[in-house]
Amino acid sequence: MKESKRHTRLTAGFLRAPYFGIFFGIFPILFVWAQNQLQVTGGVVLPVFLLTLAGVLVVCGLCSLACRSVVKGSALASYLFLFFFAYGDLYNAVGGKTLLGIEVGYLKFTLAYGVFFLAGLILLLKIIKNAGTWVSVLNIVSAALVLFNLVSIARFQLALRNPADAKDVATTVKPGEDKNLPDIYYIILDAYSRADFLQEAYHYDNSLFIEWLTNEGFYVAECSNSNYDGTLSSVSSSLNYSYIENYNLEGAVPDEENAGISQQLGENRVRQELNAFGYQFVTTRGYSAFNDIRDSDIYLNVNQAKGLSDSLQRAQFARLYLSTTALRLVFEIYTANPSEHPNIPRFFELGKDFEYMDSSSFWYNQTRYVFDSLEEIPKMDGNYLVYAHINAPHGPQVFDRDGNFRYVPPSNLDPQYYIDTVIYLNKRIEALVTTLLEESEVPPIIVIQADHGSHIVPGGFDKHKILNAYYLPGSDFPLYPTITPVNTFRVILNEYFGKDLEMLPDRIFVKVLNDREVFPSQCDYP
Repeated sequence: MKESKRHTRLTAGFLRAPYFGIFFGIFPILFVWAQNQLQVTGGVVLPVFLLTLAGVLVVCGLCSLACRSVVKGSALASYLFLFFFAYGDLYNAVGGKTLLGIEVGYLKFTLAYGVFFLAGLILLLKIIKNAGTWVSVLNIVSAALVLFNLVSIARFQLALRNPADAKDVATTVKPGEDKNLPDIYYIILDAYSRADFLQEAYHYDNSLFIEWLTNEGFYVAECSNSNYDGTLSSVSSSLNYSYIENYNLEGAVPDEENAGISQQLGENRVRQELNAFGYQFVTTRGYSAFNDIRDSDIYLNVNQAKGLSDSLQRAQFARLYLSTTALRLVFEIYTANPSEHPNIPRFFELGKDFEYMDSSSFWYNQTRYVFDSLEEIPKMDGNYLVYAHINAPHGPQVFDRDGNFRYVPPSNLDPQYYIDTVIYLNKRIEALVTTLLEESEVPPIIVIQADHGSHIVPGGFDKHKILNAYYLPGSDFPLYPTITPVNTFRVILNEYFGKDLEMLPDRIFVKVLNDREVFPSQCDYP
């Protein structure tokens, strides 16, 4: 009998203890997690959850001290959590819409929200003295909300206990047999224009970078042009060291033709030739499915990188979670003009065009990841053919000249963003080249080349003027100023792998603008 009464008292005491403040504080993050289980894992959410829990405990403690009562403090904290965590979702529901003839922007919404908050707070302070009578009910309701989401999360996680299908490709590759062969780095800087065009169109002098390359032993083809003005055609042609049959100069290429060129890109002749020498093929994630070679031996995609993928997902989850809170106001202030707030944490990257912002965030991280990964290749056993397609200075132009993230809306075509990206790329290329030359046991072959010129012009000869630089150690091949990408690997295969390929005429497939031909303003085309 005594044990029964004691158990009853303990149960009653538990129900009367004001746990609801903590439960209401952690419920929102569990709810967001439960709604996004396909995109995030427990390891991604845990740090954000622990920070949230710490914040909830601090707020509950401060409210209890202010009210001189744990029960009243929990009630006040619950009210604060309600308004803090509901802000973002309510704004999503009404923000940007017109209500009663008034367009609801974030400032008007915040003002109205603040009025309701103060009115509710005054009312709460008047009735909070009776909070003790509601403790059991609030405990049960808040615990039920937490438990419901925890059960949903647990069931989903248990269903994912099967071993992951993903593999670490770096551990599956087999080292090449000939340690005297050089690694080959074919680095494509998307839409990086030639120095004379940068001077003419952007009023930017790129001579210091060109001079640095020359001093390091590169041959910079100062009058080089791309054979085509599109990524897929240009790179497919260079990696197959041949021209594309029946190339369409009329404009957009039909998808079925793109699919055929894309297959030629993935199964390119350079890859097949060097595979016989034991080379492993390294590629980077492409901007579109057509130029994305995923079946390579090593595929560099930051979303699949160990360690980095969790940190990126954590930042994305934190952004999603915090955007549902009152911090959404900070997001809106930031995205109104991101360039004015360079020091705001990265998880505040939130644009009105979420897809474009996500793309910007990805290419910022992907570009940095590719550069970092290339610096590690000289330390790896084996021989590597690296096709590293860097999606810059092509948009989204997410780098300032120091490499910091900068969100640029797709409608903003300020030329300075392009130049800032070029300046950052120059720094990363210099650091990368220095590392490759110092760390490689066998001097590497390095080609730094653009697939086409800047998109500041829609077509014509100017669209073909590209950066094209070669580091060919020990070669005495007479490179020349007007060499085009179609001959790049003809030179390399002849000089280093005993092939006897004829050099092709350097032809340029130029689309006509405004029904007239456009001629180069500098570096006369032969």
